[in-house]
Amino acid sequence: MLGQALALSPGHALPAFTAMASRYFAAMSTPPTEARKRLCNNFFGALDNAGITPNMGAFWILAGHDSQATRLNVINPALYTLTPVNSPVHTVDRGWNGDAVTSYLDTGYNPISAAFMQQDNHHFAVFSLTNNSNTAYKDFGGRMEDVNIVGTPNFVGSRSASLNIRSASSTIPTSVALVGISRSSSSSYRVNIDGVLNSTITETSSGLSNSNYAILAKNNNGTIQGYSARRVGIVSVGRNLSTGQWSAYNAAARAYLTGIGAL
Repeated sequence: MLGQALALSPGHALPAFTAMASRYFAAMSTPPTEARKRLCNNFFGALDNAGITPNMGAFWILAGHDSQATRLNVINPALYTLTPVNSPVHTVDRGWNGDAVTSYLDTGYNPISAAFMQQDNHHFAVFSLTNNSNTAYKDFGGRMEDVNIVGTPNFVGSRSASLNIRSASSTIPTSVALVGISRSSSSSYRVNIDGVLNSTITETSSGLSNSNYAILAKNNNGTIQGYSARRVGIVSVGRNLSTGQWSAYNAAARAYLTGIGAL
């Protein structure tokens, strides 16, 4: 757990922080503890080792020690800081949740103007930390890309560069899960749940959203809808990830979330 000391052999120094970790920590108003820094650094190092980080346009760790820190974009803290709208609630080490009425987080990330994601080369990931069965809640999204991670009756609904919403082919036991959407072709996209390929969905792409993505809701061309009361712990957007990379992402995210007591 977070408070446990890191055991090292005599004469061995702690490993250096990654450059991304150092930038992230420097942007925090309230510095994290050394133990928390190491936990984050391990998370980032695992993503680096799997080749995931270069495919991230933005990456937010919403489950953290301080509200300001959790709103920072880990990839580049100078860009895409989350803006709370109508008072969503941050709980230390548990994430952010909305009220299912008016509250959400504005990412500031428009996939068209950001020019990193591509219509047929993108991913987005959401780690939900609440088991909730409301099918109307959108955990993340814009007009053409979104996801809702539903508890009983256990399904994942999603869009990927398309107006048509599709359901994953297999049920999931709980909406406490990492759901990753990946597209690498114009004809289909993949739904990965907890690091495992769940479905390949045949759906022709027709364009990316042209508005800021929302968390705890979706931004439908400037109209916020699907307000969610689920709690979200991690979100990322960027380019396509492989099935192997989703497995590594899930393992790294779960190690971090377990370390802070969120799982």
